[in-house]
Amino acid sequence: MIWQALNIEEILHTIHDMNNVSEIDYLYIYRDSTYALALGILGPYVEQKNQPLQKEEGAANLIMSGEQIVVECMFDHIVNYWATNNF
Repeated sequence: MIWQALNIEEILHTIHDMNNVSEIDYLYIYRDSTYALALGILGPYVEQKNQPLQKEEGAANLIMSGEQIVVECMFDHIVNYWATNNF
């Protein structure tokens, strides 16, 4: 996986430690199912057996999925822009 091959988790540890970043201010990437959970990667809340999501968790999932769609659309625009420029 690219995340591990690039040693991103260790880089994030270094950035956080060198700058005395508190855990609440860590840098994160919102993941889809292709990424495993690790430092710096957040995913949607998941219902557990016999325990539905709380209202706030469902709302957070909805907001983050909307943000993910925006990012994916912008990424598509960037890819198409560079393809147009033969890069």
